[in-house]
Amino acid sequence: MSKGISSMEQKMCPITGELWDTGNLLVAKNTKEELDMYTCTGYAYSPKVEEMFEKEYCALVEMDEEATKEKLKSKVLDDGKVTMLDAVRTGRVMYIKKELAINLFGEGVKEMNFIDEETFELLKKKQEDVSITKEEKTTRDGES
Repeated sequence: MSKGISSMEQKMCPITGELWDTGNLLVAKNTKEELDMYTCTGYAYSPKVEEMFEKEYCALVEMDEEATKEKLKSKVLDDGKVTMLDAVRTGRVMYIKKELAINLFGEGVKEMNFIDEETFELLKKKQEDVSITKEEKTTRDGES
């Protein structure tokens, strides 16, 4: 890959982990400096994730609890909560309405929340049960 004095800025979404283009062009101040075609300048929610937040959803990011505990073994957490830099992610994300998340987890719900694998599976199963119930109801109502 060739290098030059300009680069397209990208951000990394802290929820999905995807790199996305910001549309900004970065230009090297020093002409001796060479930039890659793309440069990640930090974290920011992707447009898709922002859209979910606008619809009043929050993200539940699954983390590997054992691997996270191992990583944090010598670290003391101020509020007892895992940060985005500390969590060892599994790669799975679920979106639920923020109001529902507050009912389930309490007032401390933010836009991005880390949950363990067991909680993720429980919520996924519950979500599937609700979807199946809605489909059955629609089918029954349609046949009446």
